[in-house]
Amino acid sequence: MLQFLIIEDDEGIRTILRTLIKRKFVCEVFEAENGKVALELMMKSIPDLILSDISMPIMDGFETLKKIRSNAMLKNIPVMIITAHSDKKTFGSIAEMGITDYLVKPIDINVAESRIQKFVIKFEESKEKKLYDLNKAADSIIAEQLLIVDNDSEFISYFSSLLNGRFIIHSASSGVAGLNIFSEYYPSYIFLSDKLSLLDKKILTQKIKDIAPDKKILIYLLIDAIKELSTKVFTYDGIIKKSLVPDQFLEEFNEKLSVARQ
Repeated sequence: MLQFLIIEDDEGIRTILRTLIKRKFVCEVFEAENGKVALELMMKSIPDLILSDISMPIMDGFETLKKIRSNAMLKNIPVMIITAHSDKKTFGSIAEMGITDYLVKPIDINVAESRIQKFVIKFEESKEKKLYDLNKAADSIIAEQLLIVDNDSEFISYFSSLLNGRFIIHSASSGVAGLNIFSEYYPSYIFLSDKLSLLDKKILTQKIKDIAPDKKILIYLLIDAIKELSTKVFTYDGIIKKSLVPDQFLEEFNEKLSVARQ
């Protein structure tokens, strides 16, 4: 439910705005007669939207807006100002403080309704964008998970030491253990050692495709030497040699992932 805060010393204007807002939206409306009271209210409950007068006793709209914009918890709240001043200098000063819109006194009901409607629409669009960005960020974190399946614990430690910080790394020593990890975390990058049994590699690659047919999962084969590579390998997104020279291994690793991402 939307929460509005009206900061206005004129009780009649507060009544007009409260009535209009409650008629148009499913919401709660809080009221304050000056900035000081408003800030005290905001410390108890943070509103979604603020309508604030500029000329008020005790603490006017300019000072109130400054305090809102300097407070980490409040600084991003959209603010619509209410003013009897229509000169460009006043609007310019207010606009620099980050307002979303304004209402000019005396309040015209039709104009106020239209502007508040747009005010709310902008807020909802902003909220949807933030949600989208959060989901995108979460997807990005999930996409950077990596699974290495290798029965060589020393190479797993080496591999992890080189890539820790860039990826969330999971490891397993067999295809079955790797499949259990994949089913829980859905890492987007899988690295399989050629030293695993043929059955391990075959079952794991097939099951991954069965479990996540719509996800882009990149599967790479880690090999000790090119000459040892079997001609009966399955289709992988890339083959990476297990170099124990860090710079050499990372160069090939980065090159193969860069090609696959294109």
